[in-house]
Amino acid sequence: MLAKKNTFAISVLVILLYSYVLFPSSTLAQDITSSSSISTSSRMFTLIGEQPDTPPPPELIKKLQTEANYGHKDSQYFLGLLYYYGQGVIKDETVAMRLFREAALQGHPQAAANLGIMLESGSNTNHHDPHFFSSAKRDPDLSGAFAWYSAAAAAGEPHAMFHAGLMLYENRVPNYNEYERIADAFSYFEKANQLHYPDSYYYLGLLYEYGAHKSQNFIKAMELYTEGCTNSRIKDADCCFNLGLLYAYGRGIEQNYIEAINIFLSCYNNYHHAGCTLYLGLMYAAGQGTNVDYEAAQVYLQQAAESTDIRFREQAHTAYYNLHELITKAEKEISHTLDEISQGIAKKPKEYHDMQTTGSRRNSEAFESSSIKNMNNVQTTNYNEEEEEL
Repeated sequence: MLAKKNTFAISVLVILLYSYVLFPSSTLAQDITSSSSISTSSRMFTLIGEQPDTPPPPELIKKLQTEANYGHKDSQYFLGLLYYYGQGVIKDETVAMRLFREAALQGHPQAAANLGIMLESGSNTNHHDPHFFSSAKRDPDLSGAFAWYSAAAAAGEPHAMFHAGLMLYENRVPNYNEYERIADAFSYFEKANQLHYPDSYYYLGLLYEYGAHKSQNFIKAMELYTEGCTNSRIKDADCCFNLGLLYAYGRGIEQNYIEAINIFLSCYNNYHHAGCTLYLGLMYAAGQGTNVDYEAAQVYLQQAAESTDIRFREQAHTAYYNLHELITKAEKEISHTLDEISQGIAKKPKEYHDMQTTGSRRNSEAFESSSIKNMNNVQTTNYNEEEEEL
């Protein structure tokens, strides 16, 4: 029974020490209870028009070349794609851009959008996947890109609507009126969203959530994030992440850690989104929406810290380091406390023996004194009785 009590006491002590050392006054995931900040994603741009699985036959390429030379805008557009991807012809982005420009000048909206993408993103001939672009790859022609996006958007091209809105949102259009910039970005995103352009849900949701243009509207933001997250055609991981944040912070709705962590788990399992991974680590460390699990927390935080997503990498690295240091400190304190307990238990048998020995000696002396006294009494009584008989 004594052993069971000691084991239980030690278990309680371990839990209390972990709680005290790791989270003495607050939780590691205190970010959850504060306001979140706007985070934009680093999107990769792709041309309109998928790369063919196999090169077209030579006779078709020859037909397209002939028609393109005669100014046929659709042929110019499709031939531009072939030159861009290097399908059936030698890859040449300069020729591709010229063909897109010729088609765009004749009012071809997809060609105009592709021209805008190439001007914004630049040539990526050394990129491992050359049909993808990032705005950091070269010195872009931002003014030219926005002009072509605007022209294509006016013709109803949703890709161009989104890219024009994104350039305005990220303030990458030179000499644009600052008072009109966000309002125009909202307008482009809204038009793209009406045509169900996938990336528009996230950015339009951000503008509603933070009231950057119109009044703040959490309900509308939640609707957009939910649609972007759950619609199988869209599957936007950033929408899932922001939806989880709304529940985690209680922004416009009742705070619900369980719902938040379920969204983050689904987002992690489906997309390995670095933000969802980071918050899983924070919430497992703090026991918010789940039981405290420091091992799981460290795994999630380390994965987020090793992510290529620069939006969350530094925060995840800091959180992982802090948690690791706190756990190491807790383990040392627990080890020290358990050593003290062990030493205390080891001392008890000797103290008990000394107490028993001292007690026995005192009891023996008392017994002997009592026995002698009783014996004397008996002897005195017997002596008196003998006198009376005489």
